[in-house]
Amino acid sequence: MTTKQHRLTPAELAARINELIQATTALARPWSDAELRRDPADGWSGTRILAHVAEVLPYWARQAARVAGREERAAPFGRTHEDPDRIAAVERHAGDTKEELLAAIAEGEREALLSLHSIPGDRWERTGTHARRGEMSVTQIVQQFLLDHLEEHRAQLAAILSDAARA
Repeated sequence: MTTKQHRLTPAELAARINELIQATTALARPWSDAELRRDPADGWSGTRILAHVAEVLPYWARQAARVAGREERAAPFGRTHEDPDRIAAVERHAGDTKEELLAAIAEGEREALLSLHSIPGDRWERTGTHARRGEMSVTQIVQQFLLDHLEEHRAQLAAILSDAARA
């Protein structure tokens, strides 16, 4: 069962995504590549988080656009944490430089916004079914898998960099 949420206008959505990305990348800028690659005891390194952010932006925006474009209701979409492609994308770029990762995030943002802007206004309440979260509208997909997800990773990066600064 879906619950109706306020849908951001395209300009509000772009601004919110950009705000979250700017907050995330600002955290990384002062740190060296070596510092960002350091793995904390319980989680991903800064470079792994940045690689994941670069990858999730276009992935979830494309998933939302696919759900919006389907005529059938509640068709499957997305992936789970165990998806090998998700993990491979992070590992493939975990050794990239900070500048390469920041450029990849900027490109991911551009691709995501193109996908999201392609969704007609009357298609934002179309639904798909996620393997773990069940039936979700396009609005919910964007909110949870893009906006909330970006905020979670911004907070995760802030926490590990704060821990590293204290060490």
